[in-house]
Amino acid sequence: MRPNNSRLWDSIFGGMVYVTGFLMYLLWLHPLISLEVVAFGEVLVLFSAVIFLLSLLRLPTWLSLFFKVVAALFVLDYLYVAKAIFTKEWFEEIYHVLQVNLDALISRDFDAVTPLGEMLLVLLLIMTISYLMDYWLVKRQRVFVFTALTLIYLTVMDTFTPYQLQPMILITIVLVVSILVLNSHRKKMVQERLTFTGGHFFLRLLFPLVLMFALFIALSDDLPVKEPSWPDPVPFLTKGFSDGETNRRIGYGEDDSVLGGSLADNDALVFTASIEEPNYWRVDAKEVYTGTGWERAEEPTYLPYRNEQSALGMQMAEVYYNEGTNFNRIAYPYNLAGLTYDDREYLYDQRIGLFDAIDTTNNQRVNIFYEPPVYEQVILDQLEMPYWEIDPVYIQLPNAVPDRVHQLADEIKGEETNPYRIAQRMERYFKQSGFLYQTTEVEPPEPGEDYVDQFLFESRVGYCDNFSTSMVVMLRSVGIPARWVKGFNTGTENSEGYYEVRQNNAHSWVEVYFEDIGWMPFEPTVGFSSPRQVMVDESETTEDDQPLDSEQDLEEETDTPETEQEPEQSDEEVAVEETTQNKANTAVDWRMVVIVFGILSSVGVICLAVFWRRVLLFMMTKHYLPITTEKDVMMAMKRLFWLLRLSKRPRFSGETLTLYGQRLDRRYETNKFSELFHVYEDFLYGALTDQGTIQAIEKFYLFVLKSILS
Repeated sequence: MRPNNSRLWDSIFGGMVYVTGFLMYLLWLHPLISLEVVAFGEVLVLFSAVIFLLSLLRLPTWLSLFFKVVAALFVLDYLYVAKAIFTKEWFEEIYHVLQVNLDALISRDFDAVTPLGEMLLVLLLIMTISYLMDYWLVKRQRVFVFTALTLIYLTVMDTFTPYQLQPMILITIVLVVSILVLNSHRKKMVQERLTFTGGHFFLRLLFPLVLMFALFIALSDDLPVKEPSWPDPVPFLTKGFSDGETNRRIGYGEDDSVLGGSLADNDALVFTASIEEPNYWRVDAKEVYTGTGWERAEEPTYLPYRNEQSALGMQMAEVYYNEGTNFNRIAYPYNLAGLTYDDREYLYDQRIGLFDAIDTTNNQRVNIFYEPPVYEQVILDQLEMPYWEIDPVYIQLPNAVPDRVHQLADEIKGEETNPYRIAQRMERYFKQSGFLYQTTEVEPPEPGEDYVDQFLFESRVGYCDNFSTSMVVMLRSVGIPARWVKGFNTGTENSEGYYEVRQNNAHSWVEVYFEDIGWMPFEPTVGFSSPRQVMVDESETTEDDQPLDSEQDLEEETDTPETEQEPEQSDEEVAVEETTQNKANTAVDWRMVVIVFGILSSVGVICLAVFWRRVLLFMMTKHYLPITTEKDVMMAMKRLFWLLRLSKRPRFSGETLTLYGQRLDRRYETNKFSELFHVYEDFLYGALTDQGTIQAIEKFYLFVLKSILS
């Protein structure tokens, strides 16, 4: 093996391993950026690329460290320092900030660390990671631990945080397999003294990898996926952090992480409202479905609430909170326009529409100005999919949601492309499919069982949380942004004309996002009416807009297709139909045949490209061994010279067999070629043609074959 060739390919493979390691490092960074754990994600990715490139260039240590420090200073200047870079004032400000952060770290006052100090620590961490990856992946050639930790890290992030690994699964598989294969070839090249050429690199490594990944990408959507056999371990791991109570009282609560089970009545008065028309009272919304309940994507960011417009022309509701209630949020009707009460300042999170906690101990009254939610059918009919500008959290779903939930959503959607009509269909599905509303004798899901799947396909009995959560999940499964909303329903009007809202009126429903319209409420729960109003042009009313007036209408709508009488067919028509059906049943699925043939052909090509030496060794030993006659000797040696020419080791013009054998011995680090050619010369020129000579030729012939094809 030539030393120069070995060092060159070792450097090439080491560089490829390091580059692949950098891409896997980005897999570690991606969840932190997606969940906004770290700020300035694009800057960190660019800085990481510079640092890893400097390590890859193999510069002198002092020069590489100098460039890395300069890159870190440029990042800090770009993000935090207003002074001109590398001026006296700039250095003074950097020195002052570093001194403040160092004192904070020494005194363990971590709240005093400034954003610049936090970013500096992140940059130092990235520089340390680049060094460690270069040391372990390239110099020590230890990649298995790194790949295993990557898979564990991504799995944990996908399971216990809102981060969704599913879009990154293919990239993760490609990188993990690539780095393991590259490192394996690199080790074999050193341990087994292999010599690589451009052709070997393409045929034995690059081509099989590319072909394998191409087939995986092409067939991944068509391959069957089996539902998980083991229960979800997350509820078991997290059950110690919750009380696990499922038989609780009706009422508004903050914790919705575990839903399900029966509810006991709770007639406690929450507030009394004076309002022109009954309306839903919205309080909160949550975005992340976990399979057992709902959680927030991030903590609320409260800012002072500002009235959006004048109260002129608005409807007003006066809300009086009960002193003894355990409720300290503001409940408000849809299309909130303003709040007033003794010039108090209310804190409000615009993203989810949640007010901060308030003091309700003094029978607090809040004046609320709003407009009833009214929408125009003409505008709704013009809605289209897909959505381009929406937070991905509103189409988030856990990977463990069973396939039959997605299939049911697709069936309800059908061929419809208007997102509003799809939402209408799903809203009506719950009221037309035999679901029952009740709060008692409601079976909670088994440990590891999906909350929505259990309600849709097993119990079909529940209350608002079951209906609303199921509709949100099915909307998201077909790509429509939706979120889970909770608050109170209209309440009950008393003899004085006020609406009393009690804990028994705690309710949850669905909000669906439509472009240019915003969030629109939907009510899937049996027995409840939607708070939205749609202005419909009677001349353009469609089937989806028709109201459902009674149970008889429901029965007629759902049963008519099954009870329609079809005209009787003649015997000839029946025979033709049966023949056509038999042909359809016995027809060949040519698409599947092509796919199977393509897979088998690809596997054959890959095997031939990777194992062609072994195949050739088998064929030559099978056809030309054993050597027992003079004819066998001539045929075997003729094929041997052909193999040497194929391996780009031909015999030069005018070169004797002795010199040829010596050259091959130096190339393959053996002496068997010279011995074979020496015995072969004796055989050719008739000096020795007995059986012993033929056996010696067979022995040396087999050895040199293995040397050439190893």
